[in-house]
Amino acid sequence: QNNYPSSELVLATIEKDYIDELNGKLDYWEIKGRVLHYEMTKPIYALSWIWNVVCGREAIRQYILYKTEASHLLFIDSDMTCDPAVVNILIKKAGNYDVVASGYPGRQYGMITGGLGCSLISRHALQKIKFRCYEFSRGRVVVEGEVLEIDLFSNRLKYKRGYFVAIDHYHSDGTAKHIEPHPVSLFRK
Repeated sequence: QNNYPSSELVLATIEKDYIDELNGKLDYWEIKGRVLHYEMTKPIYALSWIWNVVCGREAIRQYILYKTEASHLLFIDSDMTCDPAVVNILIKKAGNYDVVASGYPGRQYGMITGGLGCSLISRHALQKIKFRCYEFSRGRVVVEGEVLEIDLFSNRLKYKRGYFVAIDHYHSDGTAKHIEPHPVSLFRK
């Protein structure tokens, strides 16, 4: 918020009794923000942790659309830090794209080119999509980033991915993997 005074930090939690604590932290650190509560809805057979993420993202999407006049929604996963100029960098990279995502160091699989961990989504795109995932009874999961790509294509929205922002992706032990912005080869594009 030092770089973007009009911005607001929006957090979403399923735990009602955690809201007061989070609001207290926002007040303590003098951060303009909002803590949302959401209900997790999923099929009875669903076991994946992804439902928690998807329902949280959807609660934030609805808040942005119906309670603010924000032009964009920036997602930064809670286990990541990135360049403080992230908004300017991603808006510049977005150009006429509806969604721009900066890849980040994955925990197990190396570098992730997609995903929503560091992504900027225009209001126009937010109006046309809904965060969702699919989990089949045999355990196969189609995560929200993959479903988003399908929805963007179906709605003729433009999606740009690359390594645009310096990002640290943290592990539970406090160590982090780091990535610097760099070009993507024609083959990877």
